Amino acid sequence: MLTGPRPLIAVPARFSATTSALRFAGEVNARALVEAVWRAGGEPATIHPRAPGGTADPAEVAACLERFDGVLLPGGGDLDPRRYGGGPPHTSIYDVDAEQDGFDLELARRALDTGVPLLASAAVGLQITATAADGTVEARELPAARGWFTAGQWHPENTAHRDPAQQGLFDALVRAARERR
Repeated sequence: MLTGPRPLIAVPARFSATTSALRFAGEVNARALVEAVWRAGGEPATIHPRAPGGTADPAEVAACLERFDGVLLPGGGDLDPRRYGGGPPHTSIYDVDAEQDGFDLELARRALDTGVPLLASAAVGLQITATAADGTVEARELPAARGWFTAGQWHPENTAHRDPAQQGLFDALVRAARERR
């Protein structure tokens, strides 16, 4: 049984060119993600990813983050390889969005700098902590992080409603957010 208010978990929206319920482009989050946070005892809150021209204002992101106990960075389109020295995008790269990238990266930097618990998808440059049977990297962590941090390459929200191991990632995020309060 939960006591006290649910930890508030920031979940940046994903830009969508079309949505079935709206007449315009939208900002969305996967229902499975927000439900996994809710089941874990957190209060998911969709936030607007603002980074005009691909650059987020660090002070604006810091002010936004102050209201939250944790951050869940959902997966989405590919990160532009030029952001990490990878050169021009390969033909297999899809749904690159400079504004989304700029906001997500600044939010992740700020969360890591301040110790706000962070669960992220497709992170690079981190210590490998889980692989699939075929050797594919599935999870990474940053041992020197000031707060709880895990990055996954798969979509635990797909089966979290029926698989306690997958739900456990969201549980750990919310638990770390509650403890940080």
